[in-house]
Amino acid sequence: MIMRLLKGIGLLLVVLVAAIGIFFAFIRTDDMMIGYFPEGPGEPVMFETLTLKESPNQYLVCPEDLCNGQQHRVSPVFDMPAEELAGLWFEIVAQEPRTTQMAVDNGNVNQVDYVQRSELMQYPDWITVRFIDLEDRKSTLAIYSRSVYGESDLGVNQERIDAWLAKLPSAL
Repeated sequence: MIMRLLKGIGLLLVVLVAAIGIFFAFIRTDDMMIGYFPEGPGEPVMFETLTLKESPNQYLVCPEDLCNGQQHRVSPVFDMPAEELAGLWFEIVAQEPRTTQMAVDNGNVNQVDYVQRSELMQYPDWITVRFIDLEDRKSTLAIYSRSVYGESDLGVNQERIDAWLAKLPSAL
């Protein structure tokens, strides 16, 4: 009797999991998932005073003297003015799937925000980039990529930013 009940419950669970799988594989629409996971207000980022969260679902690339030494990676220096670097960056990001430019900081025209959504569940991640002029027509940038939902991102924010940065030298 108990074995029959357990088999019935097991079968019910298999059917339920299969139905959920079919829903996410075939029935869901991106618009529907976006409604479940809105991107939120997108808090303004001030790199000079930024304090990282304790959760690992973020990645900060910053010049040594800008982010109080809490960056995960020191920003590379580019042999071009910040305006030119920004133009190359915009071209790279424009080709990224599920990525939307959200805002340009009116007080700092060299800073821009993006939201990129994950492919399956459409979870939003915010990416803020600031382009910084240096001496001798050189430039660098600061990038803060962070997840809106969850505690861990399985390294997605770091992978994204490292991949975008890797495309810059090849774009020159």
